[in-house]
Amino acid sequence: MKKLKLILVGIGLLLVAQTYAQSPYKIEGIVTDSQSGEALSGVNILIESENSGTVSDESGRFEMTVATGEYRLIFSYLGYEKQTVKVEVTETTKLEIRLQPINMDLEEVQGCSSGFHLGSKGRKRGNRCYNQEGRQKTAPESRL
Repeated sequence: MKKLKLILVGIGLLLVAQTYAQSPYKIEGIVTDSQSGEALSGVNILIESENSGTVSDESGRFEMTVATGEYRLIFSYLGYEKQTVKVEVTETTKLEIRLQPINMDLEEVQGCSSGFHLGSKGRKRGNRCYNQEGRQKTAPESRL
């Protein structure tokens, strides 16, 4: 009888220890633009070792449930530098992530269209390109 009690107590302690070791905790936070402070919606947040993750909501907030452990989170968003953050989770962890915009200096913006239109002498093809001031740069036309 004593052996049975000892075995049951041992199994109980193992179950409690295992449950405690895998207690679910949250990693939560907000992602903002480092220059304007504006919340960023749709930021990809990946837990590198697990190949799982989440996306920030419309107010830049995110939340993930994880077990106790050390994680590398990768934050990526179009037009911003990717950021990797190392987090040790032993309780609910709150993060404030500020992503740095990528500097994209554009010399000139040009919009072009091509298509068919009917002119006075029948069907013609035209290409038109406009610079950033809205002035037409080239307007070659050819007949088909």
